[in-house]
Amino acid sequence: MPNKFTQTKYGKGLKEFILENYTIQRLVDFGDLKVFGNVTTYPSIMVIRKARPNKRTKGTYVRVKSLAPDIEKRICDHQDATE
Repeated sequence: MPNKFTQTKYGKGLKEFILENYTIQRLVDFGDLKVFGNVTTYPSIMVIRKARPNKRTKGTYVRVKSLAPDIEKRICDHQDATE
């Protein structure tokens, strides 16, 4: 999902639904890193668990500041291992 989703007012109903019905375990924000080649997409990954949130549960926010030079190879290797 675009990281702008967490920073703007659009999608308010969906955000409320997620916050009321799911536990956000991790939010990984890639900012303006070129994750998909030379395309600027501002991607982020939200990992959620189907469980109502409670006061004891804390999620983790991760801001990725740089990509490993071999990121594409790592992804391909992981895909090959899981197939």
